[in-house]
Amino acid sequence: MPHKLLGTWHSYVVVKLPGPPPQKSIIVEDDDIVIDSVDETTRQITGTHLGKAITGSIIPTGSSFAVVFEHDFSVLKKHHYEGSLVAEDSAHNVLVMVGTKRPVPKTALKKKKASVKSAALTPGQEDGTWVATKP
Repeated sequence: MPHKLLGTWHSYVVVKLPGPPPQKSIIVEDDDIVIDSVDETTRQITGTHLGKAITGSIIPTGSSFAVVFEHDFSVLKKHHYEGSLVAEDSAHNVLVMVGTKRPVPKTALKKKKASVKSAALTPGQEDGTWVATKP
């Protein structure tokens, strides 16, 4: 039986609008995320997002999953995503993941030889809210 996270996910990000407090936000489509493979032994995932290859992993959390993946965004930056499967409607085959999306400078990874997680938590970087739905 294929892994339930395999396939095409519709991705959205919450974008803060400029202006004085209280700041308003809008939800913007962020292109589809396609998870092509899930290795059941290593829990590694591969796929594509924004035309770029993604790599990452899934972590079972009881009856749910946490998901961590990243992809190159530009020569200087990666995008790092962390999220959890928060809703599942088996009768209608609907899944929802929610998490954060962070820009990660590639130079921070090279200079510090740090893990993606520690580099992603560099002070001063702003986390964005990320939502993905399937189908």
